[in-house]
This record gives sequence, C-alpha cells and structure tokens, in this order.
Amino acid sequence: EQAALKTGSGRPDAGGRESIPQRRHPVRSDEGVGMEESVLQRAFEPFFSTKENGTGLGLAIVFKIVEQHGGALRLDNQPGRGLSVVLLLPAWQDGAQA
Repeated sequence: EQAALKTGSGRPDAGGRESIPQRRHPVRSDEGVGMEESVLQRAFEPFFSTKENGTGLGLAIVFKIVEQHGGALRLDNQPGRGLSVVLLLPAWQDGAQA
C-alpha cells in the first residue's frame, strides 16, 4: 500500500504518519486501478490532472480548506485495487485541541 499525506505544513509524508492527534474520516474510495506513483506524488498540485478536460483544482481546493482547519488529506493507494481519500482533522475536546 502506498500513501501520500498532505499536511498544513505543506510537506507530503510518504509514510502517511500524523504527528498530532487526528480524527480519521474516510471521504471517498473506489475499486479501480489506483494511482501510479508519479501521479500520487503530484495529486495535490494545482492544475495537475490526468483527465483530458480536468482542471486539476479538486484536491488542491479541498486541501486548502482542510489546511485552514489544521487538518490533512491522505491518499491511501493500493495499486490494482483502488484508492481511498481520507480526511484527517485535529481532535478537539472541550473547546481545545487534544
């Protein structure tokens, strides 16, 4: 399994590890072919698309919104078996970050 993590620091983490307590929210999964490593590395890049008529803004915009809330997006890639997009948000307790 391959994973790409885009955090608010702007650093992708190929290991998919988070350094702060997170709540995991699966957003979207498919059972397609997954992503090639070269595509996975550029998935959050604005205007990058593998689709002929794609704008390449979808994940870039979602990431920006998540970043503003202190979260991260993770792509769990299983070549030949599919891809899951996972939203990670900081855990909050009693009005303060855990």
